[in-house]
Amino acid sequence: MKHAIIIFFCSSLLLISAAGLAQINNSGMVINIKAGKTIELNALSTNAHTFQWFKDGEVMTNATTSKINVGLSGEYTVQSFNLLNCSSEISKKVTVIVWPDLTTSADLTIHKTAGNKAIHLSETFSYTINVENKGPDKAHHLIVTDSLPRQLEVREIVYTANASSKYNSQSHSITWEIDSLRANEKMELNFLVKALYPGQVTNIASVKANETDPNILDNKTEAIKMIYGLKFPNVFTPNQDNINDTYRISGLELFPENEFTVLNRWGNHVYEKKSYNNDWTGEGLHEGTYFYVLKIKSNTEKWEVFKGFITLIRKKP
Repeated sequence: MKHAIIIFFCSSLLLISAAGLAQINNSGMVINIKAGKTIELNALSTNAHTFQWFKDGEVMTNATTSKINVGLSGEYTVQSFNLLNCSSEISKKVTVIVWPDLTTSADLTIHKTAGNKAIHLSETFSYTINVENKGPDKAHHLIVTDSLPRQLEVREIVYTANASSKYNSQSHSITWEIDSLRANEKMELNFLVKALYPGQVTNIASVKANETDPNILDNKTEAIKMIYGLKFPNVFTPNQDNINDTYRISGLELFPENEFTVLNRWGNHVYEKKSYNNDWTGEGLHEGTYFYVLKIKSNTEKWEVFKGFITLIRKKP
């Protein structure tokens, strides 16, 4: 489909002619097209040498010929220049409206995971969202929304090519906008959060697009993660001053069935105890950094594993 924009140099009179689906009103030309389709706009100007097209008032990169193909909604205008660099006035706008093609369909699926690693209080961890278009048609203008519970704080939204993201602090949600996803194409989205409160964390992510989805049951996904209210000190000072003389893991009393192991930098076990009760004093060990492994039996009878480093200091301040 072609539309001509007729421009006269050094004149305030600008004429626009159109045919087909175009409608003309006092504001200019309005063209309706279906999603996935394009339309050719053609600027006609006597003795014109170059052109510059604009979308929504902004310069369009590399749009300097008399013809352009557009497939996005917006307001398009054009200006022409002759060999003497004399310019025409900017044309009246051509408004392009893109409507979804209801005859096409795209079966979108979404799945969200937070990994198998056990998470303790104040720890940062990541979520991964996988979106797939199972077809049969190409999906356009996908919106992925993740509604987060208040137990989590958003720390970083990882950049993903061909997807723009934004965080809404009022609704505590993240939204990604994806221009399109071909049939059988997948996209992965990632972001980092910090655990603020202990307990079970449940949040839901969803996806939608312009096309009709034949199976909306897989347009939502639920991720459940347990945040354990454990706090692991990085340093303890067993110097017999009755302050921080034992390595105390806050919240461990809720998990009496546990195993606590300490290793030196060579990987040798220097301390082991089942049903650890916050009573390790580092006896017989030199100052330095050690590696710990804590296993706890959760309320679901599943063993969770936590790992980290401890610095042992004996000198009194």
